[in-house]
Amino acid sequence: MSGFWRFFRYGLLGIAILVALLIAIPVIYLTAGSVYQSRVHYTHHYRLVLEIEDHGEIRTGSSVIGVSFSPTPPWTVYRLGSPWTRFHGEAVVVELSTGQVVVATLMHGPRGNTEQMQSLASRTLGANAPGNLRDAPNWTGKGEVTGSDIPTMLLFKSRDEPSGGRWVAPDEFEEKIGPNIQFRRMTLEMTSDPVTRQIEEKLPFMARDWDELREEARSKGGGVPQRRILTR
Repeated sequence: MSGFWRFFRYGLLGIAILVALLIAIPVIYLTAGSVYQSRVHYTHHYRLVLEIEDHGEIRTGSSVIGVSFSPTPPWTVYRLGSPWTRFHGEAVVVELSTGQVVVATLMHGPRGNTEQMQSLASRTLGANAPGNLRDAPNWTGKGEVTGSDIPTMLLFKSRDEPSGGRWVAPDEFEEKIGPNIQFRRMTLEMTSDPVTRQIEEKLPFMARDWDELREEARSKGGGVPQRRILTR
């Protein structure tokens, strides 16, 4: 083989190796980052308690929410990649003397913002929640959830009737539910208890097929809320 063809063959081989490396390096970089973020995380749990005054009696419901924060890998180049924050848990359910059910959902506002649940502990505890989500596992204390930090609430006719749910604000209880029924308060407390998984006991319709529920509600001229605002 002449020197030219030997050079040509090895030159093509070198180019092929270079191209393979250019393809492989970003894949390895991204895969390593995903593996890192799936294994390195900082988790904190908080308990939400909803209190409703029902004809002089205080009725309560609670749920433990878990928030997990995964930082970007230390080798990540600026602006390439972002931290992950996720939360898990269930809505807070309070059954009233009327048979109706008030549910504090896993969202905020009319547009269904769910990200606010991730920062709810720091917003509620204020100075008692120093640092950022990396420090959250060490947070302690209790506070009252107020104003726009109170999750959006739904009113159902009963524990097993998801259609026809109505949005209800803290100052609308007597108007939309009935006299002598008032929102009292919502509190948040840091806890090491596990995330609550009891929604099907509190709201039996949650055990049913969601598509079936939608069709049933549609036949009655109503609708059902998105499942993800009740459990995640």
